[in-house]
Amino acid sequence: MRVSEGVLKSQLVEYRKAFRAIMRFHESSWSLYELFDTDLNELFELVEEPPFEVGEKPSNISAEAFEGVSECGCNWRLACCSNEDLKARKSSIYLLVHLDLDLWPTIRNPAESISAISVYGYKINDINGHATQSWDDLEDNFKKHIIDENSGIDEDGVPKKIMPIKVFPNIWSSKNNKYQGDYAIGVYDLSNLIDEDTVRKTIISDIKKLIKGWNL
Repeated sequence: MRVSEGVLKSQLVEYRKAFRAIMRFHESSWSLYELFDTDLNELFELVEEPPFEVGEKPSNISAEAFEGVSECGCNWRLACCSNEDLKARKSSIYLLVHLDLDLWPTIRNPAESISAISVYGYKINDINGHATQSWDDLEDNFKKHIIDENSGIDEDGVPKKIMPIKVFPNIWSSKNNKYQGDYAIGVYDLSNLIDEDTVRKTIISDIKKLIKGWNL
């Protein structure tokens, strides 16, 4: 590919701006991680997980470019469990908190996409047999016939919009219905979370209400 010297210079200026912005976001994202790590540690056994890829690779981006940006570590995922050994027992709770810089990148341009914190919660109500799996071993299956257009999730339990934590009772299962229970999902616009107090009053408060409700 060949471009003019003027075009190349202007492109490099934009790349440098993006590079510096990503560094600032990286610093802020890990400050958020530490906030969740501290506050949720009062409720759960925490399982630290490495940074993960930024959703699905856009079709017009090479695998090498996608991997290079994804591995910068701007996104993070925090896993929480109500029991220390991560065993999927009856009444146990598992929670995932995700930070996504570019949510739904393949279906929306940057102006229409969103940066968000997503919360995924699971509670086991029934087990057919012995609890032999850990939460890490389980895969999501949902009762598709009770998911309607206005639920806020698709048939795979993936959120379709911004929303506070919402509980779907007895909609989730895993391992051919061996494990069955509740599913909860919440997606929060990162641009609304201007300081630690706002995070605590919204997401963390909603998580505490969820856990209190599930522990009744």
